[in-house]
Amino acid sequence: FRSIAKNDVIIEVPVKKGKEDVLNLVASTDYAVLDEKKSNVEIEKVITTDEEITAPVVKGQKYGMLTFKKGDKVLGEIELVAQNDIAKKGFFDLFAEFFARFLGMK
Repeated sequence: FRSIAKNDVIIEVPVKKGKEDVLNLVASTDYAVLDEKKSNVEIEKVITTDEEITAPVVKGQKYGMLTFKKGDKVLGEIELVAQNDIAKKGFFDLFAEFFARFLGMK
């Protein structure tokens, strides 16, 4: 028996042009699957995410899928959604980052 609870962090992904560099993707719903002990085929979790995530990010927005498979058979899927909002970097954020890099502080 395997289960995923709503809001469990599934994967951390990079964010471009955001005030934060990474985003946690969480399960959008609870999900449970029964793993039959008689079977020699393992249940596989396949995570797919958007290739590129660019700020702004809105909490609850879908950015991927978690698929449970047994061999070629799909047992179920869960949407992966943003755990929190991430604002886009503004001009002053970009300038401060550039200045910090220029001075060797970052």
